[in-house]
Amino acid sequence: MLTKADEADNNKNFTYDSVFGINAAQVSIYEQTAFNLVESVVEGYNGTIFAYGQTGCGKTFTMMGVPDNNELKGIIPRTFNHIMNIIESTKEKKFLVQCSFLEIYNEEIHDLLCSHWIIQQRTSSKRRKSKNRPIEAFTSKISRATL
Repeated sequence: MLTKADEADNNKNFTYDSVFGINAAQVSIYEQTAFNLVESVVEGYNGTIFAYGQTGCGKTFTMMGVPDNNELKGIIPRTFNHIMNIIESTKEKKFLVQCSFLEIYNEEIHDLLCSHWIIQQRTSSKRRKSKNRPIEAFTSKISRATL
């Protein structure tokens, strides 16, 4: 509970599902935050993983980590591996995997699958669609692979 010193009657309560310390293992973070979401996505539900925080607090490391290092691999590569392992072991279903990879920075939305597009930008006090591309036109690629 947080309370400003001069506002004792104005308490603010916050609830967290999990809080991780600086020494938390990447696999532990994945298992507690994303594992069940991926299991649900494979069953047909939509899922979103959203990282929010101030600059320098570890969002990029938590999300990406070091993809080639199993101990330091972040949520995104673990998610892709998890999904592909489920697809490989499930012979009775066909899957279509679609993914958006976006970044919001300085009130601009960037489509990270197509690095040169800024989807929406801030102009004075109102928002407008980018000259380049409307916000609905995120990059979409469908790849077929035999596993």
